[in-house]
Amino acid sequence: MIRALDIDFCRRRARIGTGGAILLGVAALLWGACAVRLWYAYAENDRVKERVAVVQHHVFAQQHVAKPPPSAATRLAEKQSQAVLRELTVPWQTLFSIVEDYPGHDVALIGIDQNPAQGQIRITAEAKDPDAMIA
Repeated sequence: MIRALDIDFCRRRARIGTGGAILLGVAALLWGACAVRLWYAYAENDRVKERVAVVQHHVFAQQHVAKPPPSAATRLAEKQSQAVLRELTVPWQTLFSIVEDYPGHDVALIGIDQNPAQGQIRITAEAKDPDAMIA
């Protein structure tokens, strides 16, 4: 006898096995639990950062001591030290070398006066002829 030929032109869909469906559900549940846990961790991190910022602000405020205004003697000492510093920063060596190294030696240095407050220096010199003085 001839067997009946069973031809299926429309294939059945693949069935998801029960074990696969359960595994997919468990994975989705674990993923959701991890997402919620991560959200709580970020919230806790933000809260802790805010507390640390507040504590640092309080610590810095306690450590910062306001300076009392300087007394008259302190202001005078500072003013005098600034005057000495201004005198020391005048380029004396450069000025002397410029005048002394003049090629013709036709210029004689009489004096150098300074005004550190205005940042001016006055050089007094004599020359044998006007051209040497200008040069």
